[in-house]
Amino acid sequence: MTTDLLEPVHGVTLQQYAELAVRMRGVSGDREACARIAEREGVCRSAWEKALVGWNERLSSSDGGAVTVTYYKHYKEALARVAAPSASATFDVYVEMSAMIRSKVKGEALRTADVASMCKTFGISGEKWVEISRFWTTKLMRDPALFAEYSERVRERVNAIDATETQQRS
Repeated sequence: MTTDLLEPVHGVTLQQYAELAVRMRGVSGDREACARIAEREGVCRSAWEKALVGWNERLSSSDGGAVTVTYYKHYKEALARVAAPSASATFDVYVEMSAMIRSKVKGEALRTADVASMCKTFGISGEKWVEISRFWTTKLMRDPALFAEYSERVRERVNAIDATETQQRS
């Protein structure tokens, strides 16, 4: 492997680049948000923008196979080290969130029962909902008793929410 390919790009090592990529994975399409994250992690905007171009060139070059392998090693390590716990919602809150996106009411009395409305109510992004849901779904799949409790509680909350909505519309 050519050592030059692993040399820092504008002061940003491949390991730093991988860690920044992990930290930016939820906003990777937003240049401003990425630059703010880089700055928060001690990499100035101009160095970050140059490193982004430089590391992407190295990773996509025909000589970059070894760089890519090293990058993914660093990325995987950073993901394990940096990634926040997936769930930031308690079981009770997850039940409420789940109930809000379901409805048994049909026709004109149909309440807003969508993920966007629920996320707005709880002040979370769609991405955060996916993390919370993935965490709890995995947990529920492994614990049949907890799944049964979840199912019953969601059913009860959906019925209660729908009944309130139906009464308010009458």
